Amino acid sequence: MPIFNIKQIFSLTALIPALLFAQTTPVRNICGTQIFGEKNPSEARQRALASLAQAINSRISIRSITEEIIDEVESTQKDTTIQSISSELPNAHDAKYTDGKDKNGYSSKACMSESDAAKGFAERGQLVADSLDLVSHVLLNTKHPKRKNEAWNKTQTLWNEYARIQNLLEGWSAKPLASKTETKEKAEDDYKNYCKNMKIHWEDTGNQCSNAVFAKLSKKTSMEKSICKSGFKFRFSCEEKCESHAFGAECFFEPSLSVENCSGEKYSLLKTAKPATGSDMHNKGNAMKNLLDNLPKAAFFEQWEKEIMEWVPKCAD
Repeated sequence: MPIFNIKQIFSLTALIPALLFAQTTPVRNICGTQIFGEKNPSEARQRALASLAQAINSRISIRSITEEIIDEVESTQKDTTIQSISSELPNAHDAKYTDGKDKNGYSSKACMSESDAAKGFAERGQLVADSLDLVSHVLLNTKHPKRKNEAWNKTQTLWNEYARIQNLLEGWSAKPLASKTETKEKAEDDYKNYCKNMKIHWEDTGNQCSNAVFAKLSKKTSMEKSICKSGFKFRFSCEEKCESHAFGAECFFEPSLSVENCSGEKYSLLKTAKPATGSDMHNKGNAMKNLLDNLPKAAFFEQWEKEIMEWVPKCAD
């Protein structure tokens, strides 16, 4: 029988709680479904791994990030590596398999410990957190209305992704991501102030075409006919033209809409693929009336309204 001295006895005694804890706290695994009937073992494992990925991802509802980081973020890595948290596992090598074979073919089941699964989410979460920093930086520093909106939308998407991953890591008692609450709050405050101070102005030539187009567009977007001192403006122009032919008269509108800041710097220019037209067999006056009646149904309005909404601030009521 071995003889222990007092020092050794105390050392062994100190290990007892840890040993008991290790025995009573088994490693928690996440497993996919058992796969049967595959033609070869590699296909069985591949399907088993896909099932495991689905099981892991089902632990949390994660909306995919499909947008690239906006152009101002000058990183060749971020726009390609910020992918959706999908069926792929970044640490698939940590999966453990139980394989088998019977008369129907090869079978396999893949499992992974929660701690190993958390590593994959932590890697994804770090990419999301880094991207949140980059996009919020753009939001805070750009004065371009459309880019401001894009950065705000992406900031919200990235924050939701970050929060979901953080909750999952905490649920698995894994090391949490670095806090991004301050980043989110700064972005929110900045965009709220932007919304409060933003005005959309309308400038035009005051002809019949201008009045008709303003009446149509201002139904969906709040804008005012005023001198641009803050915010940005839509500067509208419309060439009116009527011609007489052997078969009657025909009138044309060729509208264009320039998006500019108050200093006159152009952001974008909207045109039409073809002019709006109106005709009459008798005189130009009736042709113009028919043109004005047809104008609200012109095909370019759908495209313009969609484009305009990308410039309008996405402010909460």
